[in-house]
Amino acid sequence: MSRTIEAFLKKAALDRKFTALVAEAAPSLSGHHLARSLASAGINTILIPDSAVYAVMSRVNKVILGAHAILANGGVYATAGSILAAHAAQTHQTPVVFCAGQFKLSPLWNVYHTYGSLDFANPSHVLGFQEGQLMDQVDVLNPAYDYVPPELINVFITNE
Repeated sequence: MSRTIEAFLKKAALDRKFTALVAEAAPSLSGHHLARSLASAGINTILIPDSAVYAVMSRVNKVILGAHAILANGGVYATAGSILAAHAAQTHQTPVVFCAGQFKLSPLWNVYHTYGSLDFANPSHVLGFQEGQLMDQVDVLNPAYDYVPPELINVFITNE
């Protein structure tokens, strides 16, 4: 969950009335915490499964995402699933906005991989170790971040 996005939406709600569609962000389900926090602040909030992002995109006015790092080429490392939201937004001609503090601006380029990072989270969050027989037969990947290329991004919002 991005505390920056949470603060941004809560501040925006002081001047505007809107509905926030929040993806659940599996497997961490950090979207549940964000949805609860926004709803408790009086923001009309709808929690959706990650698989529904494309299906609801035609009803979305803008996609607002948090950044882990903004790279020198204008691309962004963001929470896994961000690339799916950005592609869905591009298909539906919906603007993609990234909110991040200036400390997340990086002089580095994405030199490792075109579509993602080399950071992976614990695979047991996707498929528990209690599934012993299946774990022996399946390689489980749980990428921590997506690389969102600059051509999918419309606006950056930073502090200052």
